[in-house]
Amino acid sequence: MTSPSRTRSLTLVILTLAGLLAPAPAGACWDGFSATVGDVQEYGSDTSWGLAQVEERARWLGRIDALLPDGATVMDEWGTVSVYVGDEEHDLEWRDGHYLTLFREVARIVGASPETIRRARRLETPVYVVQAGAFADRAAAERYASELSEDEAATHGFLEAGGFPADNPEAHVVSVPGVRELHRVYVGAFVDRAEAEAVAATLGGHAFVRTLG
Repeated sequence: MTSPSRTRSLTLVILTLAGLLAPAPAGACWDGFSATVGDVQEYGSDTSWGLAQVEERARWLGRIDALLPDGATVMDEWGTVSVYVGDEEHDLEWRDGHYLTLFREVARIVGASPETIRRARRLETPVYVVQAGAFADRAAAERYASELSEDEAATHGFLEAGGFPADNPEAHVVSVPGVRELHRVYVGAFVDRAEAEAVAATLGGHAFVRTLG
């Protein structure tokens, strides 16, 4: 039987070759997102980075990770899922984005107890971002976000989204409606607060860590 590590390596090689052969924007090998929480990794076709997408992926990948016994991992590649438990590999197909279905399938495969399932189902994974700035002018915020995305101090955290490898920015502009619209510049999205704090310290200035929102 092929080992899980060798299977993953071969899969990544195949995906890279497929991306090179497929039509794509200049500089990008493939488009979509990559998200990792604990021992759960997901690749999908959604290229957008938004509050709803970030929170949903953190929530459900965290819940699925909470189901796993020690040493188990889950790899989802565009709806083709491999669950590795010890020396066993279990493959299944699911509709991209239907996380509850995936949660139930993984629980079945790993033989999670009813109590483990209940605890995992209630789990909320907090997401942290580094707020690097806030602007009244959206164009100024976009310019600053572009500068930060070129800065080696910036990082994606648990989620990358866009065109790979060229168009997957680390910094994003989030507009906050109100009496006077505010445009915040967020760097990354983190499920580990310590990682976010380290990035904020590296960026310096007025950068600080906040929960996503």
